[in-house]
Amino acid sequence: MEWLHKDEQKIETLDKFMYDLLHAESGSEKKHIIEHNKHIIDTINPIDLFYLKMYQESESVEVIKESAGKFVNVFYEGLSRHEHVYEHDFFNT
Repeated sequence: MEWLHKDEQKIETLDKFMYDLLHAESGSEKKHIIEHNKHIIDTINPIDLFYLKMYQESESVEVIKESAGKFVNVFYEGLSRHEHVYEHDFFNT
């Protein structure tokens, strides 16, 4: 189950990236933040999202939904590179 491996440094970088992006004040600032973090965005794994402090410390599902929606487009390319594992495939292997 190598895909469950937690890369602490990567998670810290993702946490900072998400914080910076959510608090950016302009479109050009957001664009710069995304370009600066392209390397981490391109290598994201689906499991990485579960380790982010932002989602572990949130008290509200609404906060998670609101911020997650903003990151879907940013992370789409990196996440789409991973094969989907469906429940029936997981238990039959």
